[in-house]
Amino acid sequence: MGIFKNIVYLLIFSMSYVSSYADCANGDFSISSVFPTVVDFTDSSQATVNFTVTLAPSTGANTRDCFFYGFFNYGFYGTSFNSRAMRNDTQTDTIPFNVYSNSSYTTNAIIRLDSDANNNSHVILQPPYFPYSGSTQSLTKTFFAQIGSVPSGAPAGVYTEILTLSIASRRRLNNFYNWNVRTTRPIQFMYRIEKVVDISLVSSGGVFDPLATARVMNFGELDSLESQSAEILISTNVGYRLSVSSQNNGNLKHLNFSDLVPYSLTVGGAPINLAGSSTTPVSLSSSPGNSPPGGFSLPLNVQLGTLSGNEPGGRYSDVIQFNIEAF
Repeated sequence: MGIFKNIVYLLIFSMSYVSSYADCANGDFSISSVFPTVVDFTDSSQATVNFTVTLAPSTGANTRDCFFYGFFNYGFYGTSFNSRAMRNDTQTDTIPFNVYSNSSYTTNAIIRLDSDANNNSHVILQPPYFPYSGSTQSLTKTFFAQIGSVPSGAPAGVYTEILTLSIASRRRLNNFYNWNVRTTRPIQFMYRIEKVVDISLVSSGGVFDPLATARVMNFGELDSLESQSAEILISTNVGYRLSVSSQNNGNLKHLNFSDLVPYSLTVGGAPINLAGSSTTPVSLSSSPGNSPPGGFSLPLNVQLGTLSGNEPGGRYSDVIQFNIEAF
């Protein structure tokens, strides 16, 4: 008698459902406008920036809302979300700045890479979001920017940086970090430091005063070898050249006659020959860079020559003019 064995085949089919993210994906998003187009901190230390995100019409079967958020990279010069900075034309001097998700301008509100983020304030995650729609939709979102402290003595020039704004999206709001990036847009930040060169004539040991651009040395009754001192202070964020000229070529001239009383001028410890300076100014000093706090200092001294005793009475005067040029 034969033995029959029943062989049973068990076929197991594994099925899974993959949700379609169509219409909330690459090619569906664009950043259609940014205002202001360039964030300029020259006139204001803070800026509110609006940008418009546009979504193409929905055509897929998935009718969930389309959620999205924005984030920024570190820029060309930053190495972290805390070190964003603008650089000048020579790319050596920097001015810090940052971008924020709200106007608190706190560290927690700094917008960072989504891989750095661990709460909603670290990205631009602002409701409302895009509902399922057969029409093109646009939503305007906001971020905030603030310049840091401008270093004292920062050279003149235009400081710039470009950050890339990225928009990431998906159909589910939970676990929003590391979503797929759908579109990007570069945004420029800038700050301009104008060229400034100022000269101040003050008492010896005085402090810089931008309004002190003229000074009278009154010798009273003239005596041989009488002297008076003052100080030239130069405040500049660019290179400068300083020259001097004397209306009477290094002499005090009588108000009504041609009589002269000679004097000598010393600037920064060096004697200055003023002969012929009324037509050809004499170079005094120059520097290729910006001044230290308080300005460059050049002590000056005017000393009368020896009087003959035969000078007619009256008023004697001269005008010494200092000319400063920026370069």
